[in-house]
Amino acid sequence: NYPLGGTNMVDSQNFRRGIQYALIKLAGAGFAATIFFSYLFLSSFDLYLFSHEIKNPFFWIGFFGFGILLSMLIDWIAKYYPKLEVCLYILAGLCLFLPIVWNVFPLFAATSGLISALLFYIGIKIAAKVSWFKWTFAITPIFFLLLTIPDFTVKKEWNTIRGEQSYEAYFAYFNGEEEVPIKAKKGENVTVHIDFTNRNGGGFGYYLIDEKNRRIGLSNEEKTILTFEAKKTETYKLIVTGDGLQGGFEVKWEKE
Repeated sequence: NYPLGGTNMVDSQNFRRGIQYALIKLAGAGFAATIFFSYLFLSSFDLYLFSHEIKNPFFWIGFFGFGILLSMLIDWIAKYYPKLEVCLYILAGLCLFLPIVWNVFPLFAATSGLISALLFYIGIKIAAKVSWFKWTFAITPIFFLLLTIPDFTVKKEWNTIRGEQSYEAYFAYFNGEEEVPIKAKKGENVTVHIDFTNRNGGGFGYYLIDEKNRRIGLSNEEKTILTFEAKKTETYKLIVTGDGLQGGFEVKWEKE
């Protein structure tokens, strides 16, 4: 039995070890996420696109949720089978990425899973030995979270014409998004017509959300008409997106 003072000392040491263990895991996840997010940015150099991509909850749950939990499980298994540690990380990476995008980009998913898992493994090994590395990558995720707050939309020579049930915008350059509010009463059927003018081959798109930011609406085959039924009286938002687009767009809607 420990004296009272000895028990407190042991509890304090265990608490510090627990904090250090958590920081190492967080740093491993932060290191892997930093490399992954940096790749996303360097592949486009588009802050608007990048800030929207890193909002994907799958990345955060994958790296900082399941990633850390699986790493703790691997630690427990590695006590009995230490030679399997690296293989278990690779398997964990595949299990996290493949189910999400297997049907679309299987090779990309497999590669991303393998690299992310190995980066996580390398990160925790370095963090366990290098204090500045541990603290740096344990707090790096905060920086990426802050990047999801600003709106990086860029508009040049933007001109709009607003009507009671219409919205038109003409511009020299548009990269980002524009919200078009559409008020509707409960039970109304709304048909939205969207027409784009593309002068330079830039990208564009649109989607509709309600006040809780849930996507709604159905597009026809030509994808220039969107219809929805208002489940309650509120202001819905048509989100129009541009990717280096020059020209304009016209939106008109009818309610029945």
